[in-house]
Amino acid sequence: LAEEDRRKVRDSLNLLQGLLRCPLCSERLQDAHRIRVCHHTGCERCLRRSIAEANKCPTCGVPAFENDIAPYKLVENTLAAVEALSAKYATLFLSESGGPPSVDSVDPAVADKENMASTGEIVGKTVAADKGESQVER
Repeated sequence: LAEEDRRKVRDSLNLLQGLLRCPLCSERLQDAHRIRVCHHTGCERCLRRSIAEANKCPTCGVPAFENDIAPYKLVENTLAAVEALSAKYATLFLSESGGPPSVDSVDPAVADKENMASTGEIVGKTVAADKGESQVER
């Protein structure tokens, strides 16, 4: 891939990894859960601890109780997919930076929407190239 394409893929993966962090502990979501009344997410342990102490969502402050906490399988599946994609394409970045992509290198608040849109096309081209195909998979 061209340098610019590799940068776009790296930045997009970093953005996704950053968005999949717990707002309470700032770590990768562990056993992702959500609060049913407001849909904010966090690690199950973090959410349970916070709600037990304050009976409200730690993000928006809406009243919430332990029975309002539910598993968030969509986020768990997204985490697994992002990690698998990151691992598969980490070798693209090893020669560029001396290591795998860093979550800290991209600020989600300033992420480029065009960058995210073009990443799907770039990854599709890469998958096709890996398979020896000449067209982008759709």
